[in-house]
Amino acid sequence: MNLKNKVLETIRQNNLIQPKEKVIVAFSGGPDSVCLLHLLHELKAELDIELYAFHLNHQIRGLDAHRDAWYCLSLCDEYDIPFFVDSTDVPGYAQNMKMSLEEAARDVRYKKLFYLKSILNADKIAVAHNMDDQVETVLMRMMRGTGLYGLKGMEQLLSNGIIRPLLSVQKKEIIEELEQNGIHWQVDTTNQEDNYTRNKIRLSMIPLMEECYPTAKENIFRMSASIREDSQYIEQNAMSFFEENHTLINSNTVKLELDDFFDMDLAIQKRSVRYSINVVLHSLKGIETVHLDSVIQLAKRYGDAQINLPKNLTVYKKQSALYFSTEELKEDILSFFYELEQNETIDISEISTEIETKVLLKDKNFMLSTGAYKKAFDFDKVSGRLFVRSREAGDRIKPMGLEGTKKIKNIFIDAKVPLAERNRIPIICDEAGNILWVVGHCISEEFKIDETTKKVILITVKQEND
Repeated sequence: MNLKNKVLETIRQNNLIQPKEKVIVAFSGGPDSVCLLHLLHELKAELDIELYAFHLNHQIRGLDAHRDAWYCLSLCDEYDIPFFVDSTDVPGYAQNMKMSLEEAARDVRYKKLFYLKSILNADKIAVAHNMDDQVETVLMRMMRGTGLYGLKGMEQLLSNGIIRPLLSVQKKEIIEELEQNGIHWQVDTTNQEDNYTRNKIRLSMIPLMEECYPTAKENIFRMSASIREDSQYIEQNAMSFFEENHTLINSNTVKLELDDFFDMDLAIQKRSVRYSINVVLHSLKGIETVHLDSVIQLAKRYGDAQINLPKNLTVYKKQSALYFSTEELKEDILSFFYELEQNETIDISEISTEIETKVLLKDKNFMLSTGAYKKAFDFDKVSGRLFVRSREAGDRIKPMGLEGTKKIKNIFIDAKVPLAERNRIPIICDEAGNILWVVGHCISEEFKIDETTKKVILITVKQEND
């Protein structure tokens, strides 16, 4: 199969481009982008698309950069493809933004491309990453200590419209295609300098690996493709969990519920944290595995706490939720915790509620009048002291008349209790953490009065406006 048909098959199998779409080619003038433009030009009629090209002068290579721009203009003129060019002081940008030159060039390039995409109302941005680039990316991420997410490498199609039609094509195939068609390209001499991490991998590490394993690049590429398939399944499940358990408080703050968090596999937990960060920062750049681990440990802590992450992001642990925010957390998070003394009445000011307790002896003629907010329990079955508190992550109760336990969260869901109201519902529990009563909703089978009961505690809950 020739390269043109191989790329056409890739485009169709992965739904990279649809008929009538507008496609912008990120066009540097190097062999990869020249080959991409050439092939898409050859396939333009068959794909039924409109083609555009964009070139950015990074102001790094002086006169050579101007020659690159002129070459790109000439080729687009030959192909009759609308050509757009821009120029930015990338070294100055890198210094101001405290980025490496590589990071700054990539950041500026994509910002310009997406701006042009919006102006043209284009559908896709085609970039010329190939198999060699994929292998370099995977190796670079491995050395940084990435997880499964990083090992899957670059995607062929992103939700923002980025497509990579050459991702399964080797560099040597690209050069062969250009030479066979007599197409010239520009040479970026900085690609041969070993002062960039990616260049060191390309020029030194991969050749050494290929001495030991001649098919090293193909093997690493297949590995990343296999990991990508497995990762996609995990991502789908993680996203479902995230959608059900997060709330967008405002544009700078996301709340992630912890009720079911630790019932999920660690892979789901970490992805939920990553999704939360991405919603707030609109990027995962600078977020490493160590940061995800720190958030998981924060979630496990008892009581309120917080940690700071890169990009001015703070993660707060408040009751049964994590809050990810780039601003000081201003949301009033309702929380209360009180001891219930015997034969006393306490006031819970946070929810404008009074709770009264009475301990009674049970005799053979014992009778009590109860209701939704007045319940009696076997006091002999209580472990230590009694408390009333707001809900916490992972709370469970053994409902009266049912086998097994049920999450308090699911009781609230079944009762259609609004999320904002759930922290206002009192939870009565003993010192061992056993829940007697979710006030107004459910009492426990484990504390029911039976023929062995000797002492009863009667608990009455009253709203102050009742």
